[in-house]
Amino acid sequence: MAARAHGSKPKSNGNKNASVVSYDKASFESLDGSCASSESHIISPHPGSRELPPSRDERVDGWLRTTLRTEEPVQPAARASVTGGDLIAAAAAGDLEALRRASPSGVDEGNFDGRTCLHLAASNGRLDVVACLVDELGAATNVVDRWGGTPLDDAVRHSHAEVKEFLEGRGAVRGVSQPGEWDEGADLCDAAVKGDTSRLRRLAQQKQKGSNQADYDGRCALHLAACAGRLDVVKLLVEELGAALDVSDRWKGTPLDDAEREGQEHVAAYLLARGAPRGFRARGSSLARRSRGSLTDLPEELDDVEELDDVDVQVRVTEAWLAALRERKYVEKFDADAEDDASDAAMPLFKPGSVIAESVEFDVDSWEYDVIKLHEQTNGHSLAVVGARLLQRHSLIERCSLDTKVVQNFFAAVEANYGGNPYHNSQHAADVSVGVHLFLTEHGLMETRFSDPVACLAVILAGVVHDFAHPGTTNPHEVKAATKRHKAFGDSGVLEKFHVRAAFALMRDARLNILAPLDHAGYARARRTMVKAILATDLGRHMAYVERLNEMALVEGSRSHSNRVNSSKEQTWTSPLLDPEKCGRDLVAAVALKFADLGHACKRRNLHEEWTARITNEFWTLGERERHLGVAVSPLCDREKDIDVAKSQVGFFSFICLPFFAVVADLVDPDWQLLARLRQNLRYWQNKKNAERWLATAQLQGPLQRPVS
Repeated sequence: MAARAHGSKPKSNGNKNASVVSYDKASFESLDGSCASSESHIISPHPGSRELPPSRDERVDGWLRTTLRTEEPVQPAARASVTGGDLIAAAAAGDLEALRRASPSGVDEGNFDGRTCLHLAASNGRLDVVACLVDELGAATNVVDRWGGTPLDDAVRHSHAEVKEFLEGRGAVRGVSQPGEWDEGADLCDAAVKGDTSRLRRLAQQKQKGSNQADYDGRCALHLAACAGRLDVVKLLVEELGAALDVSDRWKGTPLDDAEREGQEHVAAYLLARGAPRGFRARGSSLARRSRGSLTDLPEELDDVEELDDVDVQVRVTEAWLAALRERKYVEKFDADAEDDASDAAMPLFKPGSVIAESVEFDVDSWEYDVIKLHEQTNGHSLAVVGARLLQRHSLIERCSLDTKVVQNFFAAVEANYGGNPYHNSQHAADVSVGVHLFLTEHGLMETRFSDPVACLAVILAGVVHDFAHPGTTNPHEVKAATKRHKAFGDSGVLEKFHVRAAFALMRDARLNILAPLDHAGYARARRTMVKAILATDLGRHMAYVERLNEMALVEGSRSHSNRVNSSKEQTWTSPLLDPEKCGRDLVAAVALKFADLGHACKRRNLHEEWTARITNEFWTLGERERHLGVAVSPLCDREKDIDVAKSQVGFFSFICLPFFAVVADLVDPDWQLLARLRQNLRYWQNKKNAERWLATAQLQGPLQRPVS
């Protein structure tokens, strides 16, 4: 069953401080991609602009409910008339039905920047919405925002010719936003976002401040290029056009802040190397300042780790909205099994797999499972054994009417084509698949949220194929090396999109299409869950998930429950992930897969060390490939320099694992033993003696091996 529509008023944690985000279910549903609208519209003057209010009010709640609503539309009988801020939200979302229910008296009401629903519709190029507002609701065509801009200005600035022609036909006029006035830097920003380097050079020569000419929000071309992840444009601006690295917008954000906020790791690395600063309102700056020392120091005392135990990433509301919109657009614009020349060119040639004949017993219900040992016992067929065992464990062959022969062929083909990397291989896929099953089963989520056999099948298959056909590279490498995959899938989440597309390309063969027995609706649901969960494993989106989960934990977490004044009078705490009214099922699937993907950090010591050695070897191999290609060697990939394995692991635990595992524990089980084991493993890496043993081993020739105890 699909998630129910959620029209209830967002909860509040009672905190009046606007810098702390109250939990809002609508913003969570955007993360697992469940949106009613089939289109994504960023309501801003140009990409990367942060045209959002500084604090939360009823208008904000209405906007979140409408723009980020869940996949099933609210039934007409239950929908009230639309007024005020909801009218603006309806215009932004292109909801004509909601607009026509609206009271015409509020059609010219402006938002925090004086921008009306007509401004937003014109900015987004929604001619149907513009016509409805003007001809049916009588919207004023010449109303101005706080910058003096009219809806016609927005249509012209965004090159929406049809909207421009319509508004001019209704007598609309331009405001003060003529070239050379408040938007004199907007054309530079537009050229930077589009990667139009010739136009960028020409405009920079014409501007009084050159490439540093700012727009109405104080944002320069470098802000927008960094935000969009266009490294070539960033280099042009910095090295040729003399763009300032420390320029700040009206929120005191620098280009480096934008690159880090948007997860553009390759751009951030370049800007850092050039000495670019962060602004004083950079997201997570307090955490970074407090924790960065652990990357360079390996303290003998173990107390430092406790500082990270209670990390609660408190994010400004504006950042939460931006991240939510980014996630929604990122998911909705990707078609998992589309066929096009670019993506087909990026697909590998699949080879047939050999079906394992004998039945092998393997305990998938113990956290002490060891797929490395299983792989040795089965002569390289750990994934085929685990896949079949998990389907048997949940009776999915019977419940989904799967073809047994196709199931065997599917797992054999996936295993044969996973890739021979030291880390990202079929053993890792088997390990993650079991981890997904255990996470969902241990916390009652499989029984409550994945009782639907299609949903259960989808989340298990997501674990199986989440790194399918992995090339042994990273997303930043794909971008800077301009690979076929980068050409096919763009700058963001290159590998994750590739894994999804490759898996569905494999299933084009009827002999391997494990999803073939599902009806159209079931197939669509399974595909959606798989896509969203796999895309969530992109570490470029990791902090967006951590922040969103912390928002939930502020109100629904176990610590929040126990700290309430009247907690003794309340019912026993239950995980919000169990409640479909509080957390969408696809988000639960994404959390489970992200946990399992990082899961070696909380395995018993010998297994964790083995997986650490494997990922280190894979990074070093990539570094050698990059040297041969003549591109910059990626961080952690230099075999000669990046040999302090312990230091790398401390950073990995501190900045990636602990913030995520800590908030997940707060949402599923405050006494989660795996979190305690993760902290033990972190303390192991922080110990100087252990660090020196790994350093000495890494200095030896050949692949890295676990040090002898």
